[in-house]
Parts: sequence; structure tokens; C-alpha cells
Amino acid sequence: MTLQSKVAETEYVLFRDPENIIECEYGTFISHPRFPMRYDCNQLFNCHCPAGKADALLNKIDQLYAGKTLGFRKISGHDAPTRAFLEPILIERGWKFSQ
Repeated sequence: MTLQSKVAETEYVLFRDPENIIECEYGTFISHPRFPMRYDCNQLFNCHCPAGKADALLNKIDQLYAGKTLGFRKISGHDAPTRAFLEPILIERGWKFSQ
């Protein structure tokens, strides 16, 4: 799947801008500085976390969001193995999960 097709799957299809798309080892980070009224204007999509890499992923997310104003953080858990690897460390850090 190409980067453009990944972005096309999101609601941001009208806002495609290569300057605002960062490919990292965990997924595709999209940041839209010209779209500031939405709480979800900065997202890491198609996120996958290998076993044992939860700390590295969370550190990478912190780097990607550095300097941005966040109202809250949300992890969807669509990728079951990623959720399994992340859930214990997030609970340890005080995150709460909805059932």
C-alpha cells in the first residue's frame, strides 16, 4: 500500500500535503497545522508495535507530538497484537481502557 493510499483511507484525503506526513517505523504520522480546531489533527495511523517495543513506540509518539497542544490522548487498539504489547505498559503508566 502506498503512502498516498494510506492517507486516502483517512478523513484527511482533502488535506494531503507531503510536508505534513512523516513515515516512521511504527506508522504514518499526519500533522495538519492549518487545521487547528480539530483535536485529532495530529495522528499516527496504521500503527503497529512489535513485541518488546512498547517503550520505544511511546517515546516516538512523544517526539512526534513535541511542541503540539494536545487535549487528550487516545489509542484505538485496532491492531490486536499492538494492543496486547501496549496495554500492560499503558496501564502501568496510569492509562485507562474502555471496555
